[in-house]
Amino acid sequence: MFRFAVTTALLGLLSSPALAGNPVAPVIAAAPVVAPAAPVSDWTGVYAGMTLGTGSSDTSLGGYGIDVSLDHDTRGLFLGYRHDFGAWVLGAELAYDQADVDGLGEPARYDLSVQAGYDAGRVLPYVALGVAKLELTPGDETGHFVGLGADVKLTERLVLGAEARRTWFADDYLGIPGGDMQADTLLMRLAFRF
Repeated sequence: MFRFAVTTALLGLLSSPALAGNPVAPVIAAAPVVAPAAPVSDWTGVYAGMTLGTGSSDTSLGGYGIDVSLDHDTRGLFLGYRHDFGAWVLGAELAYDQADVDGLGEPARYDLSVQAGYDAGRVLPYVALGVAKLELTPGDETGHFVGLGADVKLTERLVLGAEARRTWFADDYLGIPGGDMQADTLLMRLAFRF
């Protein structure tokens, strides 16, 4: 009986964790690795910048059978606001351009446009519709235009873009019955977002 009690006590001591062979180290789970979230590009806000452009215009002087084609270069300033709705971006822009037109000097042009674009992250392709006022020596002419462009964020503040624009001035252009003018311009744009 004594032998049984001693054997049982020894077995109990040997089976305890403190006296068992090699103690097992506790398992510590590694901390989960969380990838940083991709930055969200937002186009909402006020922006301002400058443009440089080049193009050509075709003028038809109504029933006189006179058609004139001229080349032009432009430089200008613009101010606008865009609101990012997620996938779509809407905005409005006011612009001033000074043109250098062969044979006509440097007429001024004022534009007011609305824009609708697709938010593709750092790239914003868009269409623009607007009205234009052209100041010429014989008088002012009012027309309308459509543009197709894209802006690319170089940083969250600095944006580089390009826009192809077609403008129509009609309804007795230059006071000539049946006169009209159509201009095509390619604009390079550099903007700062506030």
